[in-house]
Amino acid sequence: MTKYAYRILLRSPRKRRDPGGPGQWTSVSHIGAEYGLTVGGYLKTENDVVRLLLSCLHTSGIDKLIVSELELYPDRPGFELPAALGEPLHAPQDVTDGLVISAEQAEIWIRLNLRELLWSKLIGNGAFYIHFGYDYDVYVGSSCDCAEIISEGHRVGLFVDAYPSPIEQGN
Repeated sequence: MTKYAYRILLRSPRKRRDPGGPGQWTSVSHIGAEYGLTVGGYLKTENDVVRLLLSCLHTSGIDKLIVSELELYPDRPGFELPAALGEPLHAPQDVTDGLVISAEQAEIWIRLNLRELLWSKLIGNGAFYIHFGYDYDVYVGSSCDCAEIISEGHRVGLFVDAYPSPIEQGN
């Protein structure tokens, strides 16, 4: 069971847009002029989120994660990631729910989730989780205190606070 829980958001809940309101990006698909999101701006945020999650994973001493509740999104109609994101990431097509991945493989799975190429929970032996929510919200729980991600998240412009995942039940 996790003792510590955090959420990583693009901005403070008080500064979030009204549902359906214009102007604030919440998805990789928002790269472009409409939201003013550049590829560089997106990648900076993605890299910052990945770094925070991997920091907590490392602090927690987790060496394996289970891919849980896997949903693959192959060939989403009308959805193409900009080529400027670099070498395209492809969601593996031959995986199943329950796949065990190493801590070293966690980065690619985090990016696949953030880029909406698949959705999954990443679970570490009941003592760690990463859950992906709506609007680029990410939740991480651990049996170890990872409070350093709060100050580090704020330093890079993200909103991070102690907050349990709304989908934590059963991890």
